[in-house]
Amino acid sequence: MTSTKTNELRKRPLARPLFLWIAGTLCEVCYPLQQWSVVLLLPAVVVLVCSLRRGEAPRELRLATPKIMGVVLACLTVFLAIQSTALAERRLDDPGRTQPSQWQQAAREVQWHVVERLGQLRLSADEHAVLASLTVNERSAMTRELRQRFSAVGVAHLLAVSGFHVALVSGALALLLSILPRTTPFRVIRCGLMIVVAWGYAAVSGLSAPAVRAATMLTIYLIGVAIRRNPEPYNTLAATALLMLVGDPLRLFDVGFQLSFAAVFFILLLAPRITRLIDVHHPLIAPPWRLVAISLAAQIGTFPLCCYYFGSASLVFLFSNFFLSLAATLLIPAALVWVALPAGTPGLSALQVVVEQLTHILVAVVDRFSCLPWASVSVRFDLVQLIGVYVVLFFALRVVIGRSRRSLFAALGCVLALMVYAIVRQFVG
Repeated sequence: MTSTKTNELRKRPLARPLFLWIAGTLCEVCYPLQQWSVVLLLPAVVVLVCSLRRGEAPRELRLATPKIMGVVLACLTVFLAIQSTALAERRLDDPGRTQPSQWQQAAREVQWHVVERLGQLRLSADEHAVLASLTVNERSAMTRELRQRFSAVGVAHLLAVSGFHVALVSGALALLLSILPRTTPFRVIRCGLMIVVAWGYAAVSGLSAPAVRAATMLTIYLIGVAIRRNPEPYNTLAATALLMLVGDPLRLFDVGFQLSFAAVFFILLLAPRITRLIDVHHPLIAPPWRLVAISLAAQIGTFPLCCYYFGSASLVFLFSNFFLSLAATLLIPAALVWVALPAGTPGLSALQVVVEQLTHILVAVVDRFSCLPWASVSVRFDLVQLIGVYVVLFFALRVVIGRSRRSLFAALGCVLALMVYAIVRQFVG
């Protein structure tokens, strides 16, 4: 068992620093420890003094006492996380932080140009708002009622530029660049162009947490492809989260950040296992089944967060997500190509009709599903219930994946504790 855990940590070396960084951020936010965190530097000082006295080189010390060096690195990571979080909290009070930089202004101008161009389409006000949100994350025209309809259907993620959108744009570009030769120089050029386009699209979309996560993961993956490496998915996800939190520790409390990483983690963990439940090889049935498995895995991972932040969960997501994701897969690239092409381009009017009809279909499907009386259920979690549900989910997954009896009893115990907590909370409330 110990050997297995060691191998897992070697495959995903960034998982432990990520957890330590999160722990440091939570400590500073809950209990300000910036001044006292200097104590965490004592292990590093003690090890350094002892090594100098013994005349040992740093490499020799690391090889001789790996556990001690591990404790030192852990303390340094938590110290840096606390200091970085305290600095980020001070920046919140800076009045100049709200002023956009030059590149942000340029990205905003491109975003408004796209929205203005989309305004030429023959669409209703709601359809214009949906299309602007789908393509460049411009949601100023989105009404609360319109957002609730998408949330009730379980496809609110389509309204925020995320990995789905970045993958579509990058996939369309990869298809265009597939005509290039398969030699190493062209492979590097192809990966470089895809990275630039992904980050450009994320910037135009306002650098939301899901868009940054998707662009960062794609960058790490494409760098691995360029140097002929196969990045480990969980390690790539941990590296992305760590980079984003080092840049801004307070992103940890962003709803989009939490939903995005929870969805991707559970997709990586559960989607392949759900797919294997029914062995489908038919070329017309296998892709829809994989899409259903991905949707179900993402919903399992984000269900507690949706109940905590929004107080509701969709019951029709399996049915609606397939049709709406398919429509969005066709609509987003078509709309962006239509915006990019100059007036008078042959076939532009036909492409405009396609964009308009796809938008009509997407909004109509959302309206139909949201009108169903059982489209969503109202469930409100507090913080204790949120943590408890994820603990139950953790032990339940260990039961399914690892066949652990202890995890089964632990899961049942947690469920019982949550039931008692809910009863006490109801009487106290």
